[in-house]
Amino acid sequence: MNEARITAELLHFLRTKTRGLIIKHADQSTIGIPDISITCGHETLWLEVKLIKYKRVRPIELRKIVGFPGPQARTVSLLDFHGSGCGYAIFFTNGEEWHLYLQDGVEMANLCNQNRTITPGKDMLYSKSFEQVWDWIIKRRKFKEESL
Repeated sequence: MNEARITAELLHFLRTKTRGLIIKHADQSTIGIPDISITCGHETLWLEVKLIKYKRVRPIELRKIVGFPGPQARTVSLLDFHGSGCGYAIFFTNGEEWHLYLQDGVEMANLCNQNRTITPGKDMLYSKSFEQVWDWIIKRRKFKEESL
């Protein structure tokens, strides 16, 4: 499993949940742009997908995961700050277990500035669940039911 595959699986899942416009932006010419945008009605949410493979459970610096303060981390934070809504879906796996960490862009920038770490399995509430990503999207953007 690689990041491209998990992104493709997530895109397929999201397209079963909404009639809205879902675009995959991740390629070589879109450096700094989050991977996915979801537009329903007059609302858009951006999502950056990360896959972290680990061999043993240990704390990992969030700034290393998201490339803070690089161009992509800056874009995610600015999109979230200026009201478009943007966040991270970070999947962790050791090949057997899966964990998911969801975070808004502005809050992620704050955590990176504080040099915070995350520990797979310990600091995450969910397993590999695309349904949890969808619930976060709905809660975050407050998409109107008729636009879905």
